[in-house]
Amino acid sequence: MFITFENVSFQYNYNLILKNIFLQFNSDKVNFIKGKNGTGKTTLLKLIATYLSPSKGNILYDEYSQKLYKEKYSQNITYISNYSNMFEELTLKENFIYYFNIF
Repeated sequence: MFITFENVSFQYNYNLILKNIFLQFNSDKVNFIKGKNGTGKTTLLKLIATYLSPSKGNILYDEYSQKLYKEKYSQNITYISNYSNMFEELTLKENFIYYFNIF
């Protein structure tokens, strides 16, 4: 699957976090996102995971718009932050099953 950002911007209140982003990720490859604190890395990942919607532009999954197919693709993408909400006493697989059943 390809995830494509076409002229994507994201604004939170009056703060422009991402501006006119054009890029593409290939899910068959390892994709590396690097940047200083506050540059929008987490926002970018949350946009990919459909936790956020762009203020402007379009995100495509293969050739299908996130706006139209959000439910379909949000089931196939997971975002785990460095602040984990996972239960330490469960295995990774058990945590995924637990959260999958909730959502």
